Amino acid sequence: MRKRAICLISAAALAAGLGGAAFASASAQDGSLVSRSYLEGAFLQGLRQGVEELVEELFSPIYQEAEDRLDSLAREHLASLGAGGTPIPEGWTGSDQFVAQSGGDGDVLTLYAGSGIFWTSGSAVSSGVLVDVTAGSELASGASLQANHRYLAVGQASVTVTSQAASWSVEGIWRTQGGQGQTFTDVPTGEWYYDAVYWAVANGVTDGTSDTLFSPGRDVTRAEMVTFLWRAAGSPEPETIVNPFADVDEDEYYYEAVLWAVENGITDGVSDTEFDPTGECTRGQMVTFLWRAAGRPEPGALSNPFTDLDADEYYYDAVLWAVTNGITDGMTDTTFAPDSICSRGQAVTFLYRAQ
Repeated sequence: MRKRAICLISAAALAAGLGGAAFASASAQDGSLVSRSYLEGAFLQGLRQGVEELVEELFSPIYQEAEDRLDSLAREHLASLGAGGTPIPEGWTGSDQFVAQSGGDGDVLTLYAGSGIFWTSGSAVSSGVLVDVTAGSELASGASLQANHRYLAVGQASVTVTSQAASWSVEGIWRTQGGQGQTFTDVPTGEWYYDAVYWAVANGVTDGTSDTLFSPGRDVTRAEMVTFLWRAAGSPEPETIVNPFADVDEDEYYYEAVLWAVENGITDGVSDTEFDPTGECTRGQMVTFLWRAAGRPEPGALSNPFTDLDADEYYYDAVLWAVTNGITDGMTDTTFAPDSICSRGQAVTFLYRAQ
């Protein structure tokens, strides 16, 4: 919590100042009875505890008043559900009291604006913005929920379960959907792509290659990659109705995704009349698609650590941006491997981290 942070900072600053002064004074006298180990041990620990208690006493009423006000506003909102106030949409559930629930991998809990959730156990990631009432901070999209924390939805938000079992309580207006009923035998717990795979399946970005397999190591095609991006963006309707590509048929699953990607400058065809949907998607292409979809932001101040990344390559800024923002790393400390084929595990992980 913020008040806890203030306590620690105040204690550290005061302890450092007083402790340093006391040590300097003691060390200046021959035969001093005040040892440095005492100052750095019992003295500073006792001092910090005293300062924490003082700051806690001073700031606690302020934080309690703010928390009570936030809770009051939430209660006013919840009390209006279905009573001439906020209507409960068809297929959703509403309650002004916490309702206990449980679930597992891939389950998605979607929260209406102003609704709340108390996370009890298991792991999950957010989509949209939640306020962590317990910590007094904002939980960004894609962040993990903490056990025994209470959250409020800012606008519509969702929570995707990423563990085999989880439990929570929810109030307000919500909708609970099972993932895809899938547990993939080739996605073991603890793998770097584990959370990303179940997030992607739960949010309709992609399915497994069978009921029990995700095939995280399988290569991704250009058509698959733009489709993943398009679905992650909410599957928007493309504005253009003109298809310039002879190899993109209207009845293909990737038809709208390709038109959307091209009209938004995310990718082009390999020629004026060909998109090459079955062509393999490289790591360089993947981060470039993501970078362009994000609006081509400046990559930041990161210097280029990769010997295989030339400044005149189309993916140069995209790679540095992706590394700066924790979307991906190099294959080694000095190589990015931009021409290596992107796997399904890498593709969903890049998308998951970019949310």
